[in-house]
Amino acid sequence: MNHKSLATMLVAASLLGSVWLGAQIAVPAAIEFWRGEASKAWPTVLATIEHTETQFINAFRPRYSPQIIYSFVINGKNFHGNRVDFRAMGYTREEADAMVARFRSQATALVHHQPDDPAVSTLISGPHWPSLLLATVGLFFITIPLVIAGHLLWRSLGSRRVHKAMPSDA
Repeated sequence: MNHKSLATMLVAASLLGSVWLGAQIAVPAAIEFWRGEASKAWPTVLATIEHTETQFINAFRPRYSPQIIYSFVINGKNFHGNRVDFRAMGYTREEADAMVARFRSQATALVHHQPDDPAVSTLISGPHWPSLLLATVGLFFITIPLVIAGHLLWRSLGSRRVHKAMPSDA
């Protein structure tokens, strides 16, 4: 294997890795954003708050999660949920503690649930706008490598045409 083909393989692997990373960031963040947007129109039901606590979730950058477990009944069927909102990123310690305190003091709370699948529920409806920003960052990781790959392919095909068009030394 020559150096040029090894370099090409490394560039291709880097570009594919970036696209994969972008998809891992963009897709979940976009889903959370659009689910949050849809949740504004979901029906509500009274739920019982069963458990609350603040959990540490990330050692790289200290992030926390308010763990609020609730239960509710729809058409005689019991459901349990723990989604507080449609935030794709964690909370600061202060934000998580405030959220836990907000719901700890209540024995019940209104829960928004997806009409066709009540197992998808949330205490706070509406999108979390930083999720849209996170999806955009993910799209950046997808788009830029595709543009680079397209440019490299175009350049490669163009250089092959030039080499074929040149007369051979005879």
